[in-house]
Amino acid sequence: MTAENRTKQADNAAYRKRHDLYQKIAFFFMRAATVLVVLILLVILADVLLKGSPAITIDFLTKMPKNQMTEGGILPCIIGTIELIVLSLLIAVPLGIIAAIYLTEYASEGKIKWAVEQAVNNLAGTPSIIFGLFGMALFIKYIGFPMSLITASLTMGFLIMPVIIRTTQEALLAVPKEYREVS
Repeated sequence: MTAENRTKQADNAAYRKRHDLYQKIAFFFMRAATVLVVLILLVILADVLLKGSPAITIDFLTKMPKNQMTEGGILPCIIGTIELIVLSLLIAVPLGIIAAIYLTEYASEGKIKWAVEQAVNNLAGTPSIIFGLFGMALFIKYIGFPMSLITASLTMGFLIMPVIIRTTQEALLAVPKEYREVS
C-alpha cells in the first residue's frame, strides 16, 4: 500500500467520523424537538380535556341551541357536518374515480394528459382556505347559487377530489397489467 492510499484511507476515516458526529448531533436535536412538541401537545390536550369534559354531556350533544346559540346543544352542527361529508363524498368519489380511470387506462401520453396530471398535483397542494374562497366566488358570485349546504359540498368535493384521483391511480397502477386487461 502506497503512502497516497494510506492518506486517502485516513482522510476517508476522518470524514466518516465527522459525518457520524454531525449526524448524531442532528438526530439529538430532532429527537429533542419532537419530544418538546409532543409534550406541548399533551399539555394542550390535557387542559382541553380537564376544562372541557364537564361541559360535554348527552344534552349538549343531542339538544338544539337556545338563547341565540349561547346555550343548549350542538345537534344541528353535528347533523350539518355529517350531511356535508356525505354530499361531498357523493360528488367527489364518482368524479375522482372516473378521472383516475381515464387518466390511467385511456388517456394517451401527451401534453394534455401532462397538463391534467400537473393540475391534479397542484390542486392537491392548494390550501383549503383557497378552495373555500374559490368555491364562494365561483358558486355564489358567478353561478348565483345561494349560500347553502350544496355550495359547501361542491367546494369540499373539489377539495378532496385530487386525493381521490391520486389514490385511485396508485391503486390501479398497483394491479398487474394482465389483471387490468382481463377485467
